[in-house]
Amino acid sequence: MRALITLIQLCFFRAKVQDLPYSIFWMFIGAGVLFACNTIVLEPTLIESSQAFGRDIPTLPVALTMVVTLGGSIWLFLRLRLKNERFVKTATGIYGSTALLHLISIPVSQWALQKEAEPDQLALTIVWLLGLWVIAVTARILQEALDVEFIVAILYTLAAKILTVFGFMFVLLLIRVGG
Repeated sequence: MRALITLIQLCFFRAKVQDLPYSIFWMFIGAGVLFACNTIVLEPTLIESSQAFGRDIPTLPVALTMVVTLGGSIWLFLRLRLKNERFVKTATGIYGSTALLHLISIPVSQWALQKEAEPDQLALTIVWLLGLWVIAVTARILQEALDVEFIVAILYTLAAKILTVFGFMFVLLLIRVGG
């Protein structure tokens, strides 16, 4: 329970990643919840993309790739800065806080993308702001874990997002080539 409270406090910049307990269990719980959130958010998008792509795009491998790529990015960044021992707490903080913020964004994104002529602008703005919030929280966690300035942590965060997109595109390429 302490870990969950700390994750919530991380989302509001009231705690530090060091305040999290060292727990591989909580890291995997955060990764699992993020995987479930990615699956829910990606499903409608991938169904529509499947029509343009010419074949079904399975949601589970794409969502899993996004979570694994994020974890790999965290590990790589820590490894490059010789801070490997911080991986579990950093991954727990990023997976957990991102999952919590995704849980907030799911109903709002469903509201924004209702089958209407025009998406709801207020809902789209809220989803966009939540995305910026995720970037800010992730950057703050990476700032602490990597011992870098906040602007550098933002660059690391954007690099992690780009690597996640490349992972996503790699899975799409494998699907395209594989069948």
